[in-house]
Amino acid sequence: MTADKRLQRDVMKELGRQPGLFAPHIGVAAENGVVTLAGHVGSPDLKAVAEAAVKRIAGVHAVANDLEVVRREHERDDTDIAQAVVHALQWDDLVPDDRITAAVRDGRVELEGTVRWQYQKDAAGKAVEGLAGVTHITNAIAVGPPDGKHSNP
Repeated sequence: MTADKRLQRDVMKELGRQPGLFAPHIGVAAENGVVTLAGHVGSPDLKAVAEAAVKRIAGVHAVANDLEVVRREHERDDTDIAQAVVHALQWDDLVPDDRITAAVRDGRVELEGTVRWQYQKDAAGKAVEGLAGVTHITNAIAVGPPDGKHSNP
């Protein structure tokens, strides 16, 4: 068995051990330590789980994660997702929700605005990443003074 075939087999076994992943929906190719994942998963979290699992395998030098996040028919439409995003931002005490706007299209969420601290930007992204129906997040929130002026502490 070639090293590429062995690596492909090891990746497929590892993916099959991950809770929530349906390994038959994931295709695996391996060449010279580069593993390519293709197919579909049900959430951005599962896409990240698959990538993390592959990175743990000896002999993997790089991962091309081409998995597509596919929404199920019973999931939220964009209006429902947008409402859930607003609520998630409002409910997170670390997020200055009055400084952030969100746009939702086909389950893809884009966050914009300006916050004073990096932890606030990170918290906003975390607040929406697990919401049902969200397939991708672009966190375009800027970090800095809201008026663009710099002040001395």
